[in-house]
Amino acid sequence: FHSPTPRDAVFTAISAAGADSAWAVGYSTGNTVARYADGRWILLPTGVSQPLRGVWTDPAGEMVAVGDQGVIVRSNGDSIAPVVTASTTKLNDAWGMDSSEVWAVGDSGTAIRIVGDTGYRIPTPVDNGPSLASVWGTSKDNVWAVGAAGTVLRWDGVRWTRFVAPDNALNYVSVFGSAPNDVWLLGGRQIYRWDGAAWRLVRQEQELLLRGFARSARDVWILRYFQRISTFNGVIWTRDIIPTASVTSVNSIAPAGDSGVWAAGTHGLITRGRDGFWTDTSGQTPSQNRFRLQSVWSANPDEAWACGSNILLHWNGRVWESMTLSETIDC
Repeated sequence: FHSPTPRDAVFTAISAAGADSAWAVGYSTGNTVARYADGRWILLPTGVSQPLRGVWTDPAGEMVAVGDQGVIVRSNGDSIAPVVTASTTKLNDAWGMDSSEVWAVGDSGTAIRIVGDTGYRIPTPVDNGPSLASVWGTSKDNVWAVGAAGTVLRWDGVRWTRFVAPDNALNYVSVFGSAPNDVWLLGGRQIYRWDGAAWRLVRQEQELLLRGFARSARDVWILRYFQRISTFNGVIWTRDIIPTASVTSVNSIAPAGDSGVWAAGTHGLITRGRDGFWTDTSGQTPSQNRFRLQSVWSANPDEAWACGSNILLHWNGRVWESMTLSETIDC
């Protein structure tokens, strides 16, 4: 990584596809984005000065990012190029089934269909109306977009139509899911779930909700204000807190492989969590919010061990890993 991460960098969105491909976008004085590949993060210049608000990526490393004043950029993994569009409206999120067709949504009910290096504005039932905050789908003819004033839209491959919302007074901030009959909707403190026939209120949190993702109906992650995480395993909900400095906020989360999670935010924060253990990948430093470490030993730059009260960590040259213990240890 260009370490330390630029302290003025604010990552507003992060997207991942698989364990070894991810992008984080936002804004900084260097006008860069971060790409994760080959086990490390690198910074790439965007070529634009506008803040970026949303990003989508695929396993091959293709990326589309969107932001203020209608800016759209895309990358094949090596370089970043602009996408031509006539829109100057702020764009908030992007999603695609594959790189051949990516959707972007934004303020004033804007929906942009991105094909190649061109973006085309497609009419919606809320043109020049409520802002759209999030877009996600299961196929090219089943795409959801949600936003302010109870706005829920659905694309059927031909047109956008307004869809029934569970609460017309809410400002919806995120839509995601794992299947056509497993769609999640976040608004205010409310968590709703679409089962293919109707919306159902499944949970109400104490904090406002920000983003979420679902690898399956039994692997759901939701980001709340104040660095809080809620997870659902299909039966019970659990809660966690992402360890950060008191001045740092987490703005977005994304799946990291089959079981982990990426989180990104202010002050250049990019951290990776798994099994309750968080690693700050902006400096590859393990969090200590759960355990007190008492001893550390290193054989070489790519091999180190740290231990504490019933915890053993291993440094593999890139990240700290939590090792399974068969018995209690005393450092």
